Amino acid sequence: MTRLLAVLLAVFFLGLAGLLASVTFFVRDPMPVLSARAPVVFEEGEPGTGGLRATVSVDPTYSFEVMGQAPGAAPPQVGMRRAEGDESAVEVEVSEAGEGLFQAHGQFTAPGRWTLLLDDGSAAREFTFILQE
Repeated sequence: MTRLLAVLLAVFFLGLAGLLASVTFFVRDPMPVLSARAPVVFEEGEPGTGGLRATVSVDPTYSFEVMGQAPGAAPPQVGMRRAEGDESAVEVEVSEAGEGLFQAHGQFTAPGRWTLLLDDGSAAREFTFILQE
């Protein structure tokens, strides 16, 4: 009887370990979470090849800053849109921060899902993330 109980417990724990290990197969690309302590980085293209790169950071008052690098000479158009509910957009001020570099500022209206929109003229890109309270 004790051997049967030991075998059943071993099968249970091996099954539990297998289930926990398989979580990475089900959750492939989790959505990044932005908070005042942790900025998010979005990158398209190979690192070091002049591809698009943007870092979004936020302070406790929900003011955000986007620092980035774009392959074009002019800074891209930057937008921030709520990705849930009414999909309202916030105003974003964009300025050039150097050759191929740009900086953008704005104010989030509420926590939740947001989408960063970057359009450099050749292609429009969208990066979705979660703004944490």
